[in-house]
Amino acid sequence: MTETEVIEVIKPVFRLYKTRAVRVFLQKALSPLELEGITSFGVVRGNDIDLDIDKMELEAFAFFEEQEDVVSDSTARKMLLIESVTFKDQNKWRVHDGQSALFCSMDDSDFLKEVNAGERFGKGDVLVVDLQQIQTVSTGTLRTEFRILKVHEHHAPLQAALI
Repeated sequence: MTETEVIEVIKPVFRLYKTRAVRVFLQKALSPLELEGITSFGVVRGNDIDLDIDKMELEAFAFFEEQEDVVSDSTARKMLLIESVTFKDQNKWRVHDGQSALFCSMDDSDFLKEVNAGERFGKGDVLVVDLQQIQTVSTGTLRTEFRILKVHEHHAPLQAALI
């Protein structure tokens, strides 16, 4: 395919091509073409060749993250109630801000060191944090991401007043 070549496809095929999950899967499925000695990828059904992709065509199937446009990026001090925590790196924590549940990444490495050293905390505990909220638009989709940048205070679960 050249820069001046035009290929017409029906709208549902174009939508599939623009779908992130489909593009990532295609790139993984065709990744053997990146290896030395493999020159083509094909799908054969009976005696018919349904699909034949040459190594030279691999670039057309490459997936690149779309550029996201940042709509807003703000940081505020918030009190959050811990609902659930995942200790696996890069997984999100589920917290509640008094109005709704949020999934946040925990970016405070000092707090994580304390937790890894055995500091007790659990469901219902309260954190006072600097919470960053980033809104982006990519391929017509609005996305909101939350990041806990710094934990300032850690308290035991809130309790109702006794009498």
